[in-house]
Amino acid sequence: MPNLTHAVSRIKFIINICWLLTTVSFNAFGQNNNGKINWVAYRANSLRDDETESTILLSQNAKGDIYNPLNLLILKTSEWILPDPKPDLSTETALKKLFSALGDQANDSISTPTAQIETTISFSNSRILSYKVRVDSRGKDLLSPYIEYLNIDLEKNKLIETKDIFDANKRMQFNAFLNTYESNHKRELLKNYQAILSERIADQISDDQEILTKPNYTLNKVYPQKPDTAKIINLQAKGIVFQVKLVDRNFTRYKEGNEYISFVFIPYILLKPYFNTRSSLFKTMINLCK
Repeated sequence: MPNLTHAVSRIKFIINICWLLTTVSFNAFGQNNNGKINWVAYRANSLRDDETESTILLSQNAKGDIYNPLNLLILKTSEWILPDPKPDLSTETALKKLFSALGDQANDSISTPTAQIETTISFSNSRILSYKVRVDSRGKDLLSPYIEYLNIDLEKNKLIETKDIFDANKRMQFNAFLNTYESNHKRELLKNYQAILSERIADQISDDQEILTKPNYTLNKVYPQKPDTAKIINLQAKGIVFQVKLVDRNFTRYKEGNEYISFVFIPYILLKPYFNTRSSLFKTMINLCK
């Protein structure tokens, strides 16, 4: 049987872990009312599969227009919302042809959708937005759901990079901190990995879950891999979620142990010593520590 978890590590996906807003049309407020963004749910008209059900949140201006830099960044960056090659996004007319507001068409629902694309705002304030995309193949793809987060600097309208938050000159100290934190939170890492498995239906998953719950399972055989740089999954109100690669030698059927990807949540207050004080995001990050 092929090594599912090795395959998972080669497939680009990001783990679903944070609290979600389930309303499809709402206002995302920042630290004050000046950070207000109006989000409205739309349907993607041209997807890979005509039986794909989609709920795509797009921001509107005061006139109800969706052609704006924030939406263009999201649609051009996301791997999952629009198929490659990306359709024309150069004009407002082109963009409006790609999306319809939910409720605008008579056939608002698909009776037997084979896949679902759903977007939500996992976190936002006046400066930062964490936009989540979730794709569920409804059983056609055993490794789904696939999840990505777009962490966006709203002021600069760009994706947030590690260097925008953390000081590159403190990289060695930061990596040492991450290694220690991950080693001290192995049980959390395993719990999070089990949560990932619970959403997937491949045959091998049940075998993995069985091994993870055996009485003789030991954390001493679980080894977080040293990060070269921090892999940020998404930003939340109280901290950041990081991707963590693990080698688990409780899985004796693999010569070098089983490799899989999990995640860990770290509060901002613990990350504060490694913030980039020269970044324009520094003040925002400090405020999140409070």
